[in-house]
Amino acid sequence: MSNKETTVYHQPKKNTGVILANFGSPQALSKKAIRKFLWLLLTDQRVVSLPKLVWWPILLLFILPLRPRRLVDDYRKIWTKRGSPLLVYHNDIMKSLQKKLPNLEIVEAHLYAEPTMQAAWHHLKSKGIKDVVLFPFYPQYSSATTACVFDAWAKIMKKEPFVPGLKFIQSYHDDFDFINLLAKKIKLFWQKQGRGDHLIFSFHGIPKEKFKTGDPYYCYCHKTMRLVAETLKLDEKEYSLAFQSRFGKQEWLKPYLNEHIAALIGDKKKNIDVICPGFSMDCIETSHEIGYEYAEEAHALGGQLNLIPCLNNDSDSIELYKKIILKAIS
Repeated sequence: MSNKETTVYHQPKKNTGVILANFGSPQALSKKAIRKFLWLLLTDQRVVSLPKLVWWPILLLFILPLRPRRLVDDYRKIWTKRGSPLLVYHNDIMKSLQKKLPNLEIVEAHLYAEPTMQAAWHHLKSKGIKDVVLFPFYPQYSSATTACVFDAWAKIMKKEPFVPGLKFIQSYHDDFDFINLLAKKIKLFWQKQGRGDHLIFSFHGIPKEKFKTGDPYYCYCHKTMRLVAETLKLDEKEYSLAFQSRFGKQEWLKPYLNEHIAALIGDKKKNIDVICPGFSMDCIETSHEIGYEYAEEAHALGGQLNLIPCLNNDSDSIELYKKIILKAIS
């Protein structure tokens, strides 16, 4: 290494970098792109913990050949001119935060899409970054999401001669500003669209076995819901929690969202608002699964679902993420 290169590395203009991490999304509206994303996602043993001898035949013979055919039509309904909503929102958030925090080097990373975690670190390394804030965009910690981000980081660091200092944002499920922003989103929605008969807090499910072995996700989801409900001064009968997006035959966290919706409609609560506090931005699981699939099921039962948008990339959300980052480095 030349003297000039050494000087650049040891006397950088910015010492701290921030990696905004997420799973990612298919990068093109095609079966090939969706299949690639599913392969990377569903071969992560944190995501699917079944033994390979059991899981891989199912994955290779059924899921990868068949599921992209359906998903390409699902993604088409929510696709934007700039691409997948999740990737668009994530990139917008990164750019906005860089403007808000010019003394930090902020990059985005996706575990199963581009830019990758490796690319994000290479960029920070080239800038001479000595300390990193690793920010998984999962408010409620889970071994199936947040831990995957840490695994990806640790795998890269195993080969690094210089390991930077690390601030890992493990969970912000009960963060004061996060709770208040969720409450504000709900209030604004009710002011504009009217208030339904019941409010569901819907979270992405995980296999029940993960909870039994020590994953705190179930408890964190309930705490987020309780704090938001307290902020809104809701009566216990006015809201509830459910879990969505399960697959496979094993038991997942309950109640299941589709069954819960049917039960509420049967109980004469036909106009139902749904918010998804476990998703930082709208994606296939919110915009399509709830906005199309479950909305159609509810309609067939004589009910109506009203999906409250996620935090996404608006100015309030950017301010929240800015505060979370500054708390991490303070």
